Amino acid sequence: MSFLAPLYALGALAIGLPILFHLIRRRPKAQAEFSSLMFLTQSPPRLTRRSRLDQWPLLLLRALAILLLALAFARPFLRSMAQQETDPIGRRVVVLVDTSGSMLRGDLWKQAQQQVASVTDGLAANDQIALLIYDSAVTSVVGWDDQAVGGASSQAERIRRAMADITPSHGGSDLGSALIAAADILHNTAESIEEGDVAAGEIVIVSDLQEGNDLIPLQQYQWPASIVVSIAAVESAERGNLSAVVLPQPVASGESKQPQLRVRFHNTSDSVNDQFMYFWEGGKEGEDRIVQVPPGESRVVMIDPPAGTQHVLRFVGDQQAFDNQVYVALPPKLQQRVLYVGSQAEDPQSGLFYFLNQATLGNARREVAIEQVEPGGLPADLKPQHTPLVIVADVVPSAAMAGLKQYLGDGGHLLFVIDADPKDDPAIAASLRELSDSPSLAIEEAKVGDYAMLAKIDFQHPLFAPFADPKYNDFTKIRFWSHRRLTLAEEDGWQTVAEFDDNDPALIQRSIGAGRLWVLTAGWQPQQSQLALSTKFVPLISGMLEQGPNRSPLEASYAIGSQGELSVTPPCELVSPDGARREIEVDLSLEELKQPGVYRLIQSGVESSFAMNLPESESRTVAIGADQLEQYGLQMQRSESAEQIADRQRQLQDVQLESQQKIWQWMIFAALGILVTETWLGGYLAGRKS
Repeated sequence: MSFLAPLYALGALAIGLPILFHLIRRRPKAQAEFSSLMFLTQSPPRLTRRSRLDQWPLLLLRALAILLLALAFARPFLRSMAQQETDPIGRRVVVLVDTSGSMLRGDLWKQAQQQVASVTDGLAANDQIALLIYDSAVTSVVGWDDQAVGGASSQAERIRRAMADITPSHGGSDLGSALIAAADILHNTAESIEEGDVAAGEIVIVSDLQEGNDLIPLQQYQWPASIVVSIAAVESAERGNLSAVVLPQPVASGESKQPQLRVRFHNTSDSVNDQFMYFWEGGKEGEDRIVQVPPGESRVVMIDPPAGTQHVLRFVGDQQAFDNQVYVALPPKLQQRVLYVGSQAEDPQSGLFYFLNQATLGNARREVAIEQVEPGGLPADLKPQHTPLVIVADVVPSAAMAGLKQYLGDGGHLLFVIDADPKDDPAIAASLRELSDSPSLAIEEAKVGDYAMLAKIDFQHPLFAPFADPKYNDFTKIRFWSHRRLTLAEEDGWQTVAEFDDNDPALIQRSIGAGRLWVLTAGWQPQQSQLALSTKFVPLISGMLEQGPNRSPLEASYAIGSQGELSVTPPCELVSPDGARREIEVDLSLEELKQPGVYRLIQSGVESSFAMNLPESESRTVAIGADQLEQYGLQMQRSESAEQIADRQRQLQDVQLESQQKIWQWMIFAALGILVTETWLGGYLAGRKS
């Protein structure tokens, strides 16, 4: 018989207590009456040679109960010769291989293949093994089900063949999610396998463990105590790495020159260099520049982009070249127009169009032409892609109303300006009701004293978000000499963007089809207000233009493996960096794009481009230690000798045998039975003596 906790067997020494109590608790056989004991000195019983044990059956029962309890706590089990000769309990091993962009360095992937081969070579016949790979997502390559035929040896061969076919990607490293996925696989398998077949689970991480790994998911995960983690690290002989990323750069209205690019360079803390050279691929000789970045720090540099829309920024001077290029996609300059629908005023300088035409709405990314047409002369080619904003300031004939509704339904944006007293032109209300499908809408002239001001503004709205800063959110200097009052039905879905100080809406909006309709209840010319003369006028009109359908949903650059989708409007064609073309029928998932470079998206004849680059986190190549994983509760397994592994296997087998036999339960039952017998026997003997 063997014991899992042999130290508890020392409790058997308590057998001496019943013997001692039997010796010192002997009572005199005879009794004699005595007058008083108050003048006698009390003395404890003493053991002498004449002391003798009596009630031997009770003593033996009590000692046996104590012995059984001590042995039960020691967790006994029987190990037969047949059991000793059986194979040790099999292991459940999940090999977690890093295929992120940082594994493209040097010979790291070759080292990873060798590490996986080393793990598979050490498998026993009844071990179970699975292979997972991860970058920004986790993929199961070889699972438990593949071991149904052939056992561990065939499983190891499948893993070796799979590793020969796998190559690192350009994605990020989500090690936290990968560890959770591997732990869940082991935990679910432990619930489904036959008891006694395998031991506790083990995860082997094959990775360079660069500090860009995402470990945040582990913060919310309770790591199972039965799963241990070991690290099969791969290391690069080169130290130090420089990375670069293009930061977003806003473009101001009226700025015609292509803005400089903001590029952030970061040098790892283990770098031996602090001076690097960067240049545009295909640029002229002598255009290269020097940037100085101390180890462990970052620097932001303003760089003039060359002509064109697709470029590659390269840099040299660090020890590792796997990330020494940044793909840059600059949007082409758009040719757009703003269409003003309204009659020419008798005095042009008193009309809306005069001040609208003075506004500079173009910038480095677009050229904007402002055109005026009569209400009945709407062009037939009114498409949101080329005319992202239409401004209506007059009664629209019914024949032209269908064209405006079609324009809104296709995604166009329309601003309806009410700059005249509705009593002078009642048809203006009818036009707005028909255009907005709001039959209950009513317009009347508001009573204004000296002037009205904007009081309630939604600075969360995209139109007013640029003014949210306290330096720019003062609208009190814009005075309105007159405005109109609207009566709106709640069910029509109007949203108030800005209000006057008399609680009348100043600017409202409503979605119609894929487009958006704004209504401004006051004119911007000086006879109506000071809006056109303020610094807020051009940014507001530009904001409406930016919200139009030609506003690109694309960022200049995305990291490979980014989550999210790009909304597209069929027919749409995607052109990959290698020139491959494919039709896009639904929204494009960024996770599908695994190749770095510049992609072109062609929608309805309009081309836009965006770049996919290696995630900046992959360039942080300094390795983390196992202690950082332990901070998240992981049970790390240190390196063991063959004797230690054999001893651990034997201990696992002992635990399994003990849990199957459960001898301690029978000992507890036997001890309880003995105590019941002892109680009955003690009572019986005491009664017979009395």
